[in-house]
Amino acid sequence: MRRFDSGLGLHYMNQTDHKPHFISQQTIIRSGDGKILILKNKNGWMLPGGRMEHRDKGCFEALQRETREETDLEVGGMNKIVDVDISTSGLTYAVVFDVQIKDLSQLKLSHEHQEYAFVSIAELQNYPFAYPALPSKLEKVLQ
Repeated sequence: MRRFDSGLGLHYMNQTDHKPHFISQQTIIRSGDGKILILKNKNGWMLPGGRMEHRDKGCFEALQRETREETDLEVGGMNKIVDVDISTSGLTYAVVFDVQIKDLSQLKLSHEHQEYAFVSIAELQNYPFAYPALPSKLEKVLQ
């Protein structure tokens, strides 16, 4: 039981009263000519990224870890958060970051992915994405 003051008096709440949520980070990694890195796995094309784990100290650390695991690239910094959305299940918040990479020539795919491509915003629609709404969402936020 946790005790809290809502401003209307003292209340008690069980931890089970809270719905669990997950955080998924996705990275926009750009080539020198501004094209975006996408990865292909058994489910289709996607941005590099993944879910935050308990060992991660925050979203940015999780983003660095996932990017390193999937591409062997080191995130040098974050330009901005491009988008935040919630999954249709209501359980996962998806955060899309535009990041800086230290050395793009170090790109090496993990065992989870079969291919990668650098594509322009206009070319996104030509790839079957694991999350079909992602290309049109990226077109809107990146234009």
